[in-house]
Amino acid sequence: MSFLITENFSDKDWDYLIESSNQESFFCKSQFLKFTNNSKKFIIKQDSKIVAGTIISDTDDLNVIPFFYQGLIISKSFLDKKEHKANKNYIDLLDSIITFLVSKFKKFNFSLHPSIKDIRPFDWYRYHEKTEKFIIKIKYTGILKTEDYLNFEDYLKNIRSVRRQEYKKKVLDYDFIEEKNIDNLDHLHDLTFKKQNKQRSEVEKKILNDLIPKLIEKKIGRLISIKLKSTNKVVASSYFLHFKKNAYNLVLATDPDYRKYFFGTKILLNQIQNFFENKIEKIDFVGLNSPNRGDFKTSFNPNLTSYFEINYSR
Repeated sequence: MSFLITENFSDKDWDYLIESSNQESFFCKSQFLKFTNNSKKFIIKQDSKIVAGTIISDTDDLNVIPFFYQGLIISKSFLDKKEHKANKNYIDLLDSIITFLVSKFKKFNFSLHPSIKDIRPFDWYRYHEKTEKFIIKIKYTGILKTEDYLNFEDYLKNIRSVRRQEYKKKVLDYDFIEEKNIDNLDHLHDLTFKKQNKQRSEVEKKILNDLIPKLIEKKIGRLISIKLKSTNKVVASSYFLHFKKNAYNLVLATDPDYRKYFFGTKILLNQIQNFFENKIEKIDFVGLNSPNRGDFKTSFNPNLTSYFEINYSR
């Protein structure tokens, strides 16, 4: 089985492939890739028909903002209904992609969509040779499906009891406000890291200062903050990206000095309530991969979902 891999295609062809795959997400759309300065994408053709695509991140290119759920996109029509045939076609396709990428790049990485379960070709690459290999990491996120609950009130009954208590507890008077400027979010995010004696990575800064303003300008998502009535001080901010019936929790930050008032819980549940009301079907908490943050997100009862990160260097 032979494949042609090329960079010569239109945004229309690329987006059609994304929409005809099981890996559809806004993070793969041509518009989003332009926002993140990522032009390293390729389509794979078989008999002149587009059957797959791949997006890679060059870790040496500081202008590119790497993102998740990219890596591999496979047209649904490519996978045969017969399991044994679909398996061979899939293996042949990935072998061709791997051969192409390792011949063209010395270093690259990507994060696969959760629907990509079979990554054996990466593990099998030069299997019997003592040479460079792919580094494969399993990662986790949490995905909340609103259809699993009758409504938001029914959902509240199923989260961890301490979160429910935090949400309902009366504290300082405040308002939820929608913002168009990321200054408050950026400030609170920086405060959170400083409180932990950590520095934000360049990628995190780029997401906040370069990417999110572009998304807000295009009305892709919602930035909500909590402002105290007594002082007009903003003490929490949360940005979710929206795409079709999906929402992604990109950034949530609170003022460390006000943590005892549970504003992180209140603002997150305010966003989730809005998603129930607006018929959002899936809410992705975007990463459960560190102990404290992972436990906090898990307490809101998303379904644990795994995905793979693939890294290569020679």
